[in-house]
Amino acid sequence: MFKLISELNISFSDNNIQSTADQLEKLKTISAYSTKVKSASLLIEDYFNNYILNSNLDQLIEFQDEDYYIDIYIDENENLLIEEISMLVTNINSTNTIYLQILGEIDLEKIVALATELNVPGANFLKKIN
Repeated sequence: MFKLISELNISFSDNNIQSTADQLEKLKTISAYSTKVKSASLLIEDYFNNYILNSNLDQLIEFQDEDYYIDIYIDENENLLIEEISMLVTNINSTNTIYLQILGEIDLEKIVALATELNVPGANFLKKIN
């Protein structure tokens, strides 16, 4: 989808829209999983933890926001460009879990705006790292 959008060669007069379109062109994938089912939450958490252990990702930040625990990992290339964001959000008082993975050339400010615009689960927590 992102490759198709980049091939359309659309130009926007609104700078915010153009900035979002430019970020879309640099993305490979956005994957988001969200559940309130306990067994699914446990599977997502296990997957995330195993993925992090077997990857080259570095922890960017972990924090608690009200009832949510947020853990964000990134992969930067040699030019300090972020190529991956993997984030796990768990609700301390329930089984609500969100896993978000974004691959591509990522500008944190632009990806927050894009994720918010696309209504991606967990986008509101990405805003807190800026």
